[in-house]
Amino acid sequence: MPITVRLPMKMKEKKGFTIVEMAVVVVVVGLLLAIGFKLISPFTERIKRSKTNQIIDAAVASVTGFAQTYGRLPTTAEFAGVVKNSQDVWGRGLIYRADPRLLTEGSICSQGTTGTTVNICVDAACAVPSDTAQNTAFFILSGGANMNIQTLVDVSSASATIDTYPLELPNIDDDTSDMNRAESYKDISKWMVLPELRLKLGCAGPPLKILDTPLPSGLEERGYEADIFATGGVPWADAAGPPPAGDDDTADDYEWCVTSALPPGLTYQCNGTLAVSAICTISSGTWQRCSYIHITGIPTAGGSYNLHVYAKDEVDNFDDQSFALAITPSTGLKVCSEYRIWNEKPGNPGYQVRQGYDEVLDPIIAACIEPAFDAEIVFAGKPTNNTIVKGEVLEQHMSPSHICDTSSLTGRVSFNNAILADTNGDCCIDFETTLAVDRACP
Repeated sequence: MPITVRLPMKMKEKKGFTIVEMAVVVVVVGLLLAIGFKLISPFTERIKRSKTNQIIDAAVASVTGFAQTYGRLPTTAEFAGVVKNSQDVWGRGLIYRADPRLLTEGSICSQGTTGTTVNICVDAACAVPSDTAQNTAFFILSGGANMNIQTLVDVSSASATIDTYPLELPNIDDDTSDMNRAESYKDISKWMVLPELRLKLGCAGPPLKILDTPLPSGLEERGYEADIFATGGVPWADAAGPPPAGDDDTADDYEWCVTSALPPGLTYQCNGTLAVSAICTISSGTWQRCSYIHITGIPTAGGSYNLHVYAKDEVDNFDDQSFALAITPSTGLKVCSEYRIWNEKPGNPGYQVRQGYDEVLDPIIAACIEPAFDAEIVFAGKPTNNTIVKGEVLEQHMSPSHICDTSSLTGRVSFNNAILADTNGDCCIDFETTLAVDRACP
């Protein structure tokens, strides 16, 4: 039988990766890893920013809760104990600024303004911010992913302006005390303005504020008058009392206190003379109730004077304001003992003389008369030959029946107004619609 012999098939030759192929693989893997890191890193930062925003939101809520309980903001030292977490996700402490005006009990509802302002900048110069948050109550900040605090926050000064910037705006580093390294902006911040905080606390009425209208300057030995007003809060109804009832108008009332002396010869008037107090707080100082403070008199010394005025309302909202008063020294000015006055308002207004401004407390010393237009106002039986002497006020009234009463009052001229108006020093003036102007004596 024939024998068949099968020869083995030729085996394939096995080959490995060459060095070139391995190098290509390493390069490709490296590129993929690099692309992956570039994609993952921003995503990770976004997650961390989101978590830090949540931490800051919780801190804002905690500070607000503290304020609702105590009527004030926590101090910087108290902040870490008030919030649940005082560090961001990068392990750095949050920066907290509370406006110093809001650190005493009851101060949030009593204050109408703060000294803290936040600017929302559009460029590094921040010359023209896109928006400004005035009267900021508190501000909370994280330095963000770059571990570099770029926002300058003064936590100790009475007033501060804080500049914030858009995320990733380049070349920013206002706070060089942390890292002096200008780079893309990474800080995360939140703040709350005083009106919003007052709303959350349920403060009664709009904030009480003394209007900061500048006081007019005066002249030595010339009559001076100026008024200081307040707005907002919860005022008393006019003429409510005690203390004390009645004043010279029908506007709502506040209580007033002052700690600065006026120039010699001037007095504060608020339902009588308002005495200067050593200190004015909610529970101390000399407070008197009226619609506004009236400064009046004849200053006897020139100079610059700084005044500090306080106001509070029925629920103890509280505000204070500083004013500058300049009295120019003068010599040789004539101050008349009495002033002749002419009616320069058509329509037969009525005129009467009162001893001061208060319609309740100050008596009428000359009854109502109706002088003709461009006629001198002369009262029969008045102790002096002419119309107004020191301390008196001439009232002008317009009513259909020509009766001088509170509802028809249209203007007043006091002895001090007359001094100011009498620029030629001949003791004669005109009473126009609401003010006095100089007139040459006939």
